[in-house]
Amino acid sequence: MFRPRLDIDKNKPLREKKGKAVEHVEKAECDAIEPAGPVDIKALEENAHKAEKRVNRARSRLDQIEGDLLLTEEQDEAEDLRAEQKDAQARLEKARADYDKAKGELDDAKARMEEEARVEADMKAEAEAEDRAKRDEVFQRAKEKAKALKEPVVIDDTLGPHDRLKEEKEAGSAPPLEEECVPVEILEEKELGPMPKPKKPFKWTPKKAIAVGFVVCLLLPALLYGFVIPRVDVTVRTWYYEGFLSSITVDSKVLNDGSVEVTNLDINISVMKAVGSYDVYIAQFTGQTPSIGIMSEKNFEGISLHDDQNDKYVLQVKITFDAGSQHVSRSYTHHIDGPYMNVFFNDHISELAI
Repeated sequence: MFRPRLDIDKNKPLREKKGKAVEHVEKAECDAIEPAGPVDIKALEENAHKAEKRVNRARSRLDQIEGDLLLTEEQDEAEDLRAEQKDAQARLEKARADYDKAKGELDDAKARMEEEARVEADMKAEAEAEDRAKRDEVFQRAKEKAKALKEPVVIDDTLGPHDRLKEEKEAGSAPPLEEECVPVEILEEKELGPMPKPKKPFKWTPKKAIAVGFVVCLLLPALLYGFVIPRVDVTVRTWYYEGFLSSITVDSKVLNDGSVEVTNLDINISVMKAVGSYDVYIAQFTGQTPSIGIMSEKNFEGISLHDDQNDKYVLQVKITFDAGSQHVSRSYTHHIDGPYMNVFFNDHISELAI
């Protein structure tokens, strides 16, 4: 941004000199082209030579004037830039001063807030200390009153009612005539708030004993059967499901829910197809595992084949294993009479391992 120039043109003298130089050049060129008087070749040549010199001098002067003019304009622009730089420097100094002022105000505000927070915390601590001291004082006074009321007072039965009341006042065990006698428990509750009630100790009663015995009688057989008595509880779970492009898959899993470990387990799954009155083997799978822990399971690889899903199939499952001192062997047969997408078979083996 340049500062606005004044109406006075500083380059006016240079512009006037430039105009005069242009006039001299034009005049010199005219003199060289149009000679005056009778024709004289030598004179014309001299005049032309002189005119050429005047033209050259005028052109050099014109070039000098134009150069001075351009230099002057560049100096004016440089002055404008310097003025703009000074203005920008002044604005920068002002902005820095405003920033320093705002930062100082912010620091002062933070210091005031910290001081107010500290004063508030001190006041809160003092108020809590005063409240605690007041409650301790009220509690101590209530204890003293309770102690004074619990102390026995010896009163002479031969005195009259007024003399007896006077003696009770002097002993500190009688309330004033104007005030109502308030029990110690109500006084403490009014001054210290509700007092916590002591917890009653647990006491056995015939009803509680009967209830506990009933629950034990219900849970004990289940606990004994589930964790103590050795028993075999094995489930063979078989999935038969059909997929796209006449695909048939059979998967199996063995679950041990008993209280003894299953060892040396062999499982054999056969898929047979009913052809007339005969069953033809079309796929078979055999799997082994050394052991299956208590409350554990074991997945086995399945059978995959492609056949007509509308035919009748027979699924035969054979399993043998050891459980404790027993050797268990079972065989199960399942018939699949129609096209099914998913069929589940659960074969359960449950007996005592004694």
